[in-house]
Formats: sequence, C-alpha cells, structure tokens
Amino acid sequence: MRSFLINELEPIAYATYMIALLLQFNQYKHERHWVLFLYYFFAATVLYAGIVLTEDGYTNLFPKNSKWHILTEGNNWSYNLLYIVNIFVFSWFFYILLHDKLKKRMVAVCCVCNVVLFTYVDIVFRKFFSDFNSTIYGLVFLTIVLYTLLYLHQLLRDIKEENLLADFDFWLICGYVLYYLGSFVIVIYYQNAGEHQRGNIWAMHNIILFICSLMLLTAYFRIPTYQKRPL
Repeated sequence: MRSFLINELEPIAYATYMIALLLQFNQYKHERHWVLFLYYFFAATVLYAGIVLTEDGYTNLFPKNSKWHILTEGNNWSYNLLYIVNIFVFSWFFYILLHDKLKKRMVAVCCVCNVVLFTYVDIVFRKFFSDFNSTIYGLVFLTIVLYTLLYLHQLLRDIKEENLLADFDFWLICGYVLYYLGSFVIVIYYQNAGEHQRGNIWAMHNIILFICSLMLLTAYFRIPTYQKRPL
C-alpha cells in the first residue's frame, strides 16, 4: 500500500484530471482545457516512465555507454522536466484567464524568473538528472499559488449574479490552491528529510493531489445540479 501511495497514486491523480478536463472540453470546446488535458497526459506519462525505468529489470534497458542510460539511474529528471513544463503551461493558462493588464504582466515576469532559475540550476550547473532541487520546485508552487490568488481576486472584483459553484474553472483553481499551497511545505521539507521519511512525505503529497483531482471530477458531474439552483 505504501509503495502504491508513493509511486502509482500520482499518475492516477493526473489521469483523473485528464478525465475531468476531457469531459469539460468535449462539452464546451475551450482551448485552455484541452491544453491542460495534454499537460496532464504528458505529466502522467513522464512520471510513470521515471518510475518504470528505475525498477529492477528495466535499469539495463539502455547500455551503460549509452547517453540514455542516465534515465535509469533515478527519476529526478522526470520532476525537473515537469518543473519547466509546469511553469510554461500554468503561466499560459492564467495569462488567458486574467483580464487585467497588470496581472498579465505579473504572470509574464514570474514565468521568465522561473525559466531563468531553471536554466541556471539545471542547465548551467547540470543538475537536471542528478538532483531534485526542492527549493526551486517550491518556488514554482508558490508562483502558481500567486496566479490562483490573482484569479480569485478577479472573481471577487468582477462578481456577477452567477453561481460560482457552477463554474468549472472555479473548482479547478480552488483545487490548485489546495494542492499547491498544501504541498508547498512538503516539497520544501522533502530534501532535508531522511530516506524513509521522504517516502511518507511524498505519499502525503500524492494523496493531496488525488483528492484535488477527484474534487474536480466530482464537481464536473455536480455542476448541472448547481446550474439549476437559484442564487
């Protein structure tokens, strides 16, 4: 069970997000939901590949003199790859959602800062394959929390006579607040924890992620009910 919570639950959570986003896209055809669906498909694939390639029986998949052998020596590369994809996808997503020019500029600046930091740490110092840098990973979590707060401020400022519970993006972003804010401490503490503790910490991270994905999928099926309720 512990192994399932540490390894398999995270890709399952991403798959749950994929289902909710695909259902929403099929109904309303919003490009942003299709992009997020592709992101979660990519994330689930990369993370699962990182898990499989480090398991016994797969570590010899690539010859030791092959440049690809490094993929089997650990799965830090999968999380570092998701770091840079994370910031691009979510910066684009919130840039589309936000209307205020100042808020859009803040998103653009945050995106550039994260990309520069990624380049400095993972490319210049060549830590892409060797290290999971929890500090810079925590920064992208805080960046996305900032994006969600900008969006929620926009909702409160431009409040209309509509039921927010019937808004798919509202549920999506509330889930992001819960996940990225709740997991920030986990990600920051991860690097300083012992080997056994790391497994337990990451299991907690995956449980939070799965709860948020399940919340979105449940909300999708509940939205028609909320749409019928009077304000």
